[in-house]
Amino acid sequence: MKAAVLALTVLAVAGWAQSGNPPAPPITDLQTYLSLTDAQVQSLQNIQTQLRTSTASLRQQISQKEQGLRTALAAGSSSAATLGQFLLDIQGLQKQITQAQAGVQTQAAAVLTDAQKTKLQALSAAAQLQPQIREAEMVGLITPPQNSGVPGMGPMMGGRGAGVQGMGRGMGQGMGPMMGPRGRPP
Repeated sequence: MKAAVLALTVLAVAGWAQSGNPPAPPITDLQTYLSLTDAQVQSLQNIQTQLRTSTASLRQQISQKEQGLRTALAAGSSSAATLGQFLLDIQGLQKQITQAQAGVQTQAAAVLTDAQKTKLQALSAAAQLQPQIREAEMVGLITPPQNSGVPGMGPMMGGRGAGVQGMGRGMGQGMGPMMGPRGRPP
């Protein structure tokens, strides 16, 4: 039973071990909503690139720890203390990434004007309603947007829609709190 729980934990943390620096996704909807200048967009994208670069080593270490954990689980002869240490190490590395992300959020907010920060607060408040919005969509109280603004990302494929009908809570909606919008690290 413990091995099964640990195996599920490994799967849950696997999203953190993404490697490489993909090109910055377009943020045209955000740019329009906040009235961001091209220079502000470039600054925000540079900040995110710096974050990915600065945390690449941590993500690599997480990947190595996860591989060690998978290997230990597959061998079946590892002690609970050894398996637990892998999990503690992974959690510690993830905490370092979370701290780096918090610093970046402050740095990114400094790029905005006061008016843009006010709009961002409204956007943040609306984001807190996402679970209620998904549930209202699921029971037909509101209609999900037909176009999420991302090519190939409709309601059935992880867009802003309710997800696939009949799937349990959280299914079809990304990795949860470990991942940011659209399945990317926050």
